[in-house]
Amino acid sequence: MGIGLLAGAWVVGYGTSIGELAVMGAITGIPLGAVQAFLLRGRVARSWMWAAAMPPLWALGWTVTAAGVGVDSQYAVFGAFGAITFMALSGVLLDRLRAATPSPQHVPPTATA
Repeated sequence: MGIGLLAGAWVVGYGTSIGELAVMGAITGIPLGAVQAFLLRGRVARSWMWAAAMPPLWALGWTVTAAGVGVDSQYAVFGAFGAITFMALSGVLLDRLRAATPSPQHVPPTATA
């Protein structure tokens, strides 16, 4: 998150307008999504969808934050409205990805003579 946040804040010149927050959130979501998708591979179907969804979800989280948080203070994380929005939508996505994941076939151990 630190790498993405640093890059995003630098790109928007540490601005706090709605558009700047959306860009900063999207850039923050790029490395996060990539690393998380790497860690999710083999656990969920199409983990690449997770990586693709993180930039827009982070952008939305930061945008929603502007509704209730003093973003001029340049907090490193979004407020409760943004966090709830992000968590709800990413939770639905993770649930869908897990539902699409075939369950591992249980193979009983073979008996040795």
